[in-house]
Amino acid sequence: MRSQCFALVRRLLTIATVALLAAGCVGAAQSTPIPAVNAESGLALKGYDPVAYFTNGKPAPGADRFTADWNGARYRFASAENRDRFVAAPEKYAPQYGGYCAYAISINRIADIDPDEWAIVDGKLYLNNNAVAQALWSVDRRGSIAAGDQYWAAVPKVAAPVCFRLAEAAPVATPPGPLRLGAAPAEALAELLQVFACGEESASLAFARLGRSPLEEVARYALAGIAGEERIHERLLRGLRGALPAPPRDRALRRALLRFYHGLAQPDIGLHLASIASLDAAVCAILAALLHPAGVLAEAPAVAAIFRRIHRDEARHVRVARRLAAELVGKEVLAAIAQRTRLDLVALLEPRAAAFERVGVDAGRLLARLGRVPDGLFA
Repeated sequence: MRSQCFALVRRLLTIATVALLAAGCVGAAQSTPIPAVNAESGLALKGYDPVAYFTNGKPAPGADRFTADWNGARYRFASAENRDRFVAAPEKYAPQYGGYCAYAISINRIADIDPDEWAIVDGKLYLNNNAVAQALWSVDRRGSIAAGDQYWAAVPKVAAPVCFRLAEAAPVATPPGPLRLGAAPAEALAELLQVFACGEESASLAFARLGRSPLEEVARYALAGIAGEERIHERLLRGLRGALPAPPRDRALRRALLRFYHGLAQPDIGLHLASIASLDAAVCAILAALLHPAGVLAEAPAVAAIFRRIHRDEARHVRVARRLAAELVGKEVLAAIAQRTRLDLVALLEPRAAAFERVGVDAGRLLARLGRVPDGLFA
């Protein structure tokens, strides 16, 4: 009798799953990268408060004035207290599987969610697409969670922004081939790419603003063009980061990155461009070191192709930024701003010295070079 009951349940599950697929509620198995968080227009959980499920025992819409950004998406909260709880422990309150449908994930599919279809199991929040998906997932919650955990780990994901959410969410650029990196270099490169990716996010925003500044039309056009290239770089690095092992979450590094890149901004356009020229020249030196023929990336042509493209563009960005800066500010002031930028950069990169060594770069030599502004940068 029991076997007949289980057989009946299996048939009903199969019928229900087919119905969900036919209705478009459950997508196909995922082969292309998806955002790590299900967030329409950057807003997670359809604007609902993730903490409220735990504290109130029911869904609650969030408010525009109580928000927090995490893992590339913005969350809304019903109160400042709930926001502060989330900021202190986002992994505790964020929904499992990036806020995608738990039942869909358990059968190796992707689907959206309904905030009213939810459950907390062992202190973790799970959401489903609709009442049918919720019921199917609940038939065997332990089994569904075990299957979902396994499938979710294998779903290719788009790397979230490191520091800054970009208004124009461009699709990720997939690396042009297999990475061909060993485990240690891949982990080291993933660590370093946090710094580079934050820089590209910051640069795309900075050059976009500078392209709207009160400069001559030719200068604004050149800066707006650079902003477009920086967005391409951000897409390239996002795709590369998605193909590498995820580095451990490092809040101290993110705070240091935000301090550094916010510190580059100057109220004076000429001084801001001087900081950018100094930094971009340093980026060219870092990329040249990574691309050395005897280095690890010599055996990783897909990674090298991305870095060569960025190196070529950044060299041109240096020429534009330094020319405009020299037209607006005196050389002595430019030199002082450029040197301060270099010293701050070295302080940011020194804790990453071991990562540079693991990708075949002499960290001591590189940091010493980065600490000096090249002669003639603003000549």
